[in-house]
Amino acid sequence: ARYLLDNPEVNVIVTGYADNTTGSATTNQRISEQRAEAVAKVLISKYNISANRITTKAAGDKIQLFPTAQWNRVVTFTAVK
Repeated sequence: ARYLLDNPEVNVIVTGYADNTTGSATTNQRISEQRAEAVAKVLISKYNISANRITTKAAGDKIQLFPTAQWNRVVTFTAVK
């Protein structure tokens, strides 16, 4: 949030993920969507970041960023100019 506040020309992609050891692919897709949306909501409501600067994406359980399953219950940020 601080980075976005300090750099108003930067937009962000918020991507949600889910681990592939629990739930079905459909459930994990929904969970990853909810994760990304929850983070975007906080950026908007708590930090007053404009909604048009935030794009949400959901990777479901298709991409596993980390070797430990639980670590993939995560949201990442990608800054975009």
